[in-house]
Parts: sequence; C-alpha cells; structure tokens
Amino acid sequence: MGKTPDGPITGNRGEWSEIYAFLRLLCDGELHGANADLSPDENQCLDVIRVARRHGASVFRGEILPDGSVALWYNGARTVSRKELKSIVMLLLAKIKESPKGSGSFAEPGTEAFLRSIGCVAIKASPRDKKDLDVTVLDNHVGGEQTYGLSIKSELGASPTLLNATGATQFEYEATGLDEAQARAIMAITPETVGKRKWFLERAVALRESGARIRLVAVKKPAFRRNLLLLDDALPEILGEMLLVYTLNRKTSVAEACAHVAAQDPRGYGDPSLYTFKVRRFLRAVALGMEPGTPWQDSDEATGGYLIVTKEGELVAFYVYNRAKLDDYLFHATRFETPSTKRTDILNLRRVGDAWRFSLTLQIRFR
Repeated sequence: MGKTPDGPITGNRGEWSEIYAFLRLLCDGELHGANADLSPDENQCLDVIRVARRHGASVFRGEILPDGSVALWYNGARTVSRKELKSIVMLLLAKIKESPKGSGSFAEPGTEAFLRSIGCVAIKASPRDKKDLDVTVLDNHVGGEQTYGLSIKSELGASPTLLNATGATQFEYEATGLDEAQARAIMAITPETVGKRKWFLERAVALRESGARIRLVAVKKPAFRRNLLLLDDALPEILGEMLLVYTLNRKTSVAEACAHVAAQDPRGYGDPSLYTFKVRRFLRAVALGMEPGTPWQDSDEATGGYLIVTKEGELVAFYVYNRAKLDDYLFHATRFETPSTKRTDILNLRRVGDAWRFSLTLQIRFR
C-alpha cells in the first residue's frame, strides 16, 4: 500500500472500508445497534459527535459541528458540508464494491484528493491497536456522552481473522493404536503426492479412518493455557476437542463444532448450553483484546465492541455493554480455518514412546 506523499494513496478493500466507516459515521451522524442478522436495531440509535482513528503516530479526527457541518483534522484542517461528504462517501463505496475481492490494493482518486486536502497521505491504521476507531456518541443507555473504542469488521473486504494462528495457539495430541505402517502411510500424504490443496485434508481423513484413539495432551504454550484457564478451567479441553473435530470431521463453523463436542459431553456436564457459554466467553475475550501469547488480565482493549460494515455498506454496531448480542454474533459468525502449513507445524506424526504425537494450530476467521 502506498505511504509516501508523492505516490498514490492505495489500499485493499478492507483498508478502504475502514476509511469509509470513518467518513460514513460523520456523514450519517448516527450509529444503530445491530440485530443478529446485522439489520439495524431501530430501538438503539446513538447520535455521533466525534470520531478518531490512529494512523501510526498521527490521529485522524472528525467532529460534527452545531450547524451540521463536519470538521476534519489530520496534518491540516478542513470543514465540509454533510452533502459534500456524502458524495465522497458514496463514491468510495462504489469503488470498493466494483473492485474484485482479492485484487489487492487500488486507488480512488476522488477520495485521495479529499484526504490530501487535510494532509492525509496514507490510510493504514496502527497495526497494534485492537480497536480501529474511537467513536464519541450521545448514549442515554449509559448516561450522556460516551466514547467507545470499536473494532471494524467489514463484509465488503476479505473475511478477517478473529484469532490468528501462531506458535502460541498450538494444541498437542496423542494417537494410540496406530502401527508403524499406518503412520508412514499417513505421513506419505504430502503436497508432492496429492497436491497442495488436498494433502492436509487427505492426511486428516487417513488419520480418522486409521481407528487410532486420539486424546488431547496439552496446550503447548504456557501463556495461552494460562489465559484459557483464567477464563474457564474447561476451555483448554473444550477448544482442543473442537479443533480436533474440525480437523477430522470438517465441522467448520465454531457453532457446529461446539455442538458436536457438547453432544459428546467430554466434561460430563449433562447440559450442552454450558459448552456454548464457555466458547462464547472465549470468543468475546479474543475480540476485545486477549492475545494468546501474552498474559492477560481480563481487561477489554477494544472497549466499545464491534462496528460492522455490511455488504450493502450500512454501519451497525455490537456494543460491549450489550454482551449477549455481541456474543451471539461472534459465536455464529466465525469458523475454523487451517493455517499456513509452511508457518505452522500441523498434523506431522512423530513417535513418542508407544504412541504418536502431532500438533494442530487454532485459527478462527469470520465467515
């Protein structure tokens, strides 16, 4: 993506979506809460006062003035009418929609000229922030003017990840009842023998059909295990079983994998809703700031919740104070994904005593 003052300002669909959301909030002057189907909740509509977005060391700020116009600040300042801003926003939305998904970075000259008029020469936000925007609203639900740090998820761009696969998200398993010949046959299934797109799936099928008994041994990294235990002492086992169910049985959605594990009831609860409750709590923790490789103190970094840019370009929000709606969205809108096998050690059998061990790496993406 272009970052220099002389080169064009470019970004992919997701990056332009964040600029679109910033400007659209100021253009609309309001933000609806979201229903489970991402339709706007007409009973929850907050008046937008200010919006801020961090770009590296700089802050892009906008405020709706008493006369209805919009003041913007970056390295320079400018005041525009809502009508002028709406024309820019609609132009950008049309450009995002017409750009093919996965096509990489592109420019939008009209929006670029507008951004340059206030000294903005790049659109990428700070990569370290869990939140993408600080939105100040008039919120009578909690008492007057409030500022919420919102994380943006855009349906206009590629589906974003909720939890990225790293060395910290690995689970280790043990397979017993597997003889040497079976193990070698499984390991002979490689990208070279069956193709890059099929080998992992075929290896998983071969392991499932081998009749081996598989059990979770450990969450490999202490920091992630500790964070899961802080949330609930059953989560290491529940997530480990769900990851195994996804790998061997292709239960892709988080909700489907959770239901499968709940039906097996490895914890002996006798109540499937307990599994759902614990998984929903885990997803919320990840969404609001929990990093697998860093000791967590049960604090929310993205303090406001999630701002969704729908396929139609509308904006709706799930607020953290309405956790039931946020949890429901995360639980039903996420799926497991197999991470890059070049970066992670997954499903490689190795002999340990009389058994075989292998690792799987947890990665969760929005559907």
